[in-house]
Amino acid sequence: MLTGIKTDFDLLCQECADTAAPELLDACVGCFDRAEELAHLGWRGSPEVLLRDRELTGAWTTRSCPVRPLNDRCLAPAPGGWLALTEAGFARIDDEDQWLLGPVVLPEERDVERNDGPERPRGPVLHVSRDGRFAAIVSDYGQLGTDSPLLDGIELREAATGRLTGSFAGPSGRMWAHDGLLYVVAEARLEVWDPAEGARIGLLGGFAPIAHRDGVFAELRNDQLRTWTTPW
Repeated sequence: MLTGIKTDFDLLCQECADTAAPELLDACVGCFDRAEELAHLGWRGSPEVLLRDRELTGAWTTRSCPVRPLNDRCLAPAPGGWLALTEAGFARIDDEDQWLLGPVVLPEERDVERNDGPERPRGPVLHVSRDGRFAAIVSDYGQLGTDSPLLDGIELREAATGRLTGSFAGPSGRMWAHDGLLYVVAEARLEVWDPAEGARIGLLGGFAPIAHRDGVFAELRNDQLRTWTTPW
């Protein structure tokens, strides 16, 4: 019988458990352990829930983010931000922006393979590797799943000898080098990476060039030619 104080309990027989104020006796540890092994009545009562609330400090941030995950299990932490699984596919979210990485095809499951129910809703669950290079989607209470690469490894080599001098993880897509920097086209955006730091140092949303010449990037789409010239 749980006493309601922390998780303390008294060991009672059926008759005493049904009594409003049972008489309790102290017993040695050995006798108590033997009696506990023979107990088959189960638990009664409730443990004490310790509430020691205090003011929680911290920092709140709120910004507009028009990304809708498929469910509450389709937002996962990723290096530098978050990754969401939406109807359109993977969406990347950072402190300032959000953008679509690309579509995802989920395997279909037959009804006989399903293990869901009213208390076990079936649906995709998103996981991202710690280094942010891969995402996995599993079907809760289903049988199947899929994984997808998010980042490609970029190797740095000497132009004359081809000797490998380093590598870092960056997005996949069309890529150009100019004045020691890498310019990579991700989904509907141009990202600028510094190989020396192995980090992204800038981005242009809504601009996906298809050609480059001497620091000028060009996008030819919908009967319009758009160019952007680097400041470096």
